[in-house]
Amino acid sequence: MKKGERMERKTTRLDVRLIIAGNNDRTTFAEDRLNELAEQIRDSGLLQPITVRRLEGPEELYELIAGERRFSGLLNYSRLARNPYAGY
Repeated sequence: MKKGERMERKTTRLDVRLIIAGNNDRTTFAEDRLNELAEQIRDSGLLQPITVRRLEGPEELYELIAGERRFSGLLNYSRLARNPYAGY
């Protein structure tokens, strides 16, 4: 992206298997809190979306920019639900 260009923002559904964790400071979370978050996602959905950016390359992959804890909770829930789109 060139200096001064605005990034296109849109909300869409993504398979969680296409998202890789970025270089975030928060990497560990209490397991009981993640389970609680997974239950909230099950009951109410993901109320605030995570922020990702598409990575360059031939594969469709996205890097997590913001929402590390929500993403971890979403992964936890999608594993429990056995659905990579769970919570969206």
